[in-house]
Amino acid sequence: MENNYLLNIEQSILSSIIYDNKLIELLVSKGLVYEDFTSMAHQEIFKIMTKLSKSYIDINEINIANENDNLENSLIQILSTNPITNPISYIQIIKDNKLKINTIKIAKQITNDNQEISGKELYSKLLQSI
Repeated sequence: MENNYLLNIEQSILSSIIYDNKLIELLVSKGLVYEDFTSMAHQEIFKIMTKLSKSYIDINEINIANENDNLENSLIQILSTNPITNPISYIQIIKDNKLKINTIKIAKQITNDNQEISGKELYSKLLQSI
């Protein structure tokens, strides 16, 4: 459920950018980066959108598809998603989710690599990784 919710937020943000190209600059200025997206396709689309914006090229489905023709299905989903009026308010949700995913990955890696150490040492390693 949570994963679908986050994917819908990502799609809504990307849809909003296609609807209003000026949003990309605002979202980037607020700290949104492609790594914040959980979907690899959404990451790639956001990278392309950023590239198009920097080149002063219209951000639309045709120009995005011209950059990577493997994104057709994702673009169709994004285009069928309603844009949102205030995508900035969703940046923190996306960033918080990415932090959660990264923390879980680090904890799993530390746990898998250090099965024989004490809990105190494991906790110390986790803090060092952050």
